[in-house]
Amino acid sequence: MCLALGPSFLIHPQGHAGDSSAIMDFRNPDLARQMRIVNDDVMGGRSDSRFLNDPEGVIFEGMVSLENNGGFASVRCPVSFAQDASGLQLTTRGDGKQYQLIIRTEASTRAPIYKSNFVSSKDWKTHQFTSEDFDAAFRGRPVDAKPLVFSEALEFGLLIADKQAGPFRLQLRQLQTI
Repeated sequence: MCLALGPSFLIHPQGHAGDSSAIMDFRNPDLARQMRIVNDDVMGGRSDSRFLNDPEGVIFEGMVSLENNGGFASVRCPVSFAQDASGLQLTTRGDGKQYQLIIRTEASTRAPIYKSNFVSSKDWKTHQFTSEDFDAAFRGRPVDAKPLVFSEALEFGLLIADKQAGPFRLQLRQLQTI
C-alpha cells in the first residue's frame, strides 16, 4: 500500500527492502513539485528563499531580512505518516544555523503548528525527533494544544527565523518515520 502525495510523490508505509518506515527521498526531483515557499513577505517582510533540485537532495536557500518587521523564510510540503509512526528522522546538511522542523495537523491557517529546533551541520547529519520534542505555536508564539500525533500530520515544513539575518542554505536528503 502507498499513500499518494499529489500526482507524482509517494510515501511507502512499508518502506524499502524490508524497512518498516516511511521515507520521503528528497533526491527525487518530482518532490519539488509538491513544495511551496512561504516567507515573511506575506506580512510585509523582505526575506527571500527558493528550493533547488540536486542529485544529493533538495536545497532550501535564500536570505533572511529583518526589514519591515520580517525575519523568516520557510518551505512546506504535504505529508502523510503511518498510524504507528513514533518519531521522525530528518537527514540534512547545511550552514550551521538553527532551523525548525514544522508539522501542521490541521488545514486551517488559524490552527497551531508543532515545531522543533535543530542545528544544521556542514556534513550530512540525521536529526531524530519524538513527539515530545515538538512545541505547539501560533504565529511564532507558544500555545496550549494537544500533544503531536505524527499520523495526524498533513504538512511538514522547514523554517529559519529567530533573527538569523543573512544568507542561509540547508540541503535535505530524506525524512523518515521510525
